[in-house]
Amino acid sequence: MASFRFGRDIACWLHAWKNPEANTEEEEGNNAEQTYDWRHYWSKTMVYLVVFVLLVLFLVGFLAHDIPFYRRIFLMALIAPSGALLRWRLSKLNSVQPESCCQRIKWLPWGTFTANILGAIVSIVCTGILDRDENSTLHPWVDALLFALKVGFAGSLSTVSTFVKEIVALSEKFPGQVKPHLYGFITTMSGMFVGLCLYMAIVRPSL
Repeated sequence: MASFRFGRDIACWLHAWKNPEANTEEEEGNNAEQTYDWRHYWSKTMVYLVVFVLLVLFLVGFLAHDIPFYRRIFLMALIAPSGALLRWRLSKLNSVQPESCCQRIKWLPWGTFTANILGAIVSIVCTGILDRDENSTLHPWVDALLFALKVGFAGSLSTVSTFVKEIVALSEKFPGQVKPHLYGFITTMSGMFVGLCLYMAIVRPSL
């Protein structure tokens, strides 16, 4: 709940900063009419206080005790938003169809498909490097960076919920047709095939 509220407030601040013209006089008047008692501001303050205390405790465990898990989580928290932003940008491909695209595959959500395949590529490359160098000594920060890319960046870039939602939407838009099943099959098999090829290319030479 704390992270959701904090992220929502940050998103509202960024939206207001980048789109100052969106704040019309009518909205300002509506906001001025809203009144809150002390409990509203106290609960909001407590949320940020809890987040601040958790961050301080995290930094103590990370800097003072040099715990590898905290190092990984620290880098993952820094890298994960970039994966989510890239997926958001790629989602625009779902509605924009290039003229060179084949008429028969315009229905395929290319943005989600690209995000999932890229996420699989990043994840399997990082996994292959970590498995290949399992017996050797990787620098702690390199190990943490690979973990952050695999879990944070690739995890935020790929999406299962949108993938399933699009399959359901395709089955409703094209009832009785093979398109939703074909989309699921192409995405799953492409990710598995690319992942297997990359993993073998990275790990096999070290065997």
